[in-house]
Amino acid sequence: MCSSSGIQCVNQNLTINRNGIIILEFYSLSQGFITDLNNKYPVYLESLTDKIKLNIVETLKGDKNVTQVLFKPESELKLNEKYNLIITCCAIKNSKHV
Repeated sequence: MCSSSGIQCVNQNLTINRNGIIILEFYSLSQGFITDLNNKYPVYLESLTDKIKLNIVETLKGDKNVTQVLFKPESELKLNEKYNLIITCCAIKNSKHV
């Protein structure tokens, strides 16, 4: 990736486990958000009936200004429910189906 910022969900599959890990990659300037995740900028999965906080499991600093952050749902996801991944600071939405 050649841009000066960006956040991408690494999970290629649109379906995740009910207790699955979600991996986000933060590029260059976007890495400044990482220290404020779940403090200033809540990260959560939201469906029509549910809102589940994502807790940071691990942060992995890589080469070339890329950092991966691993998240795990605070509680078990509902089976057959469609969730949107939301980071409030960035209005990032990425649908995942459980």
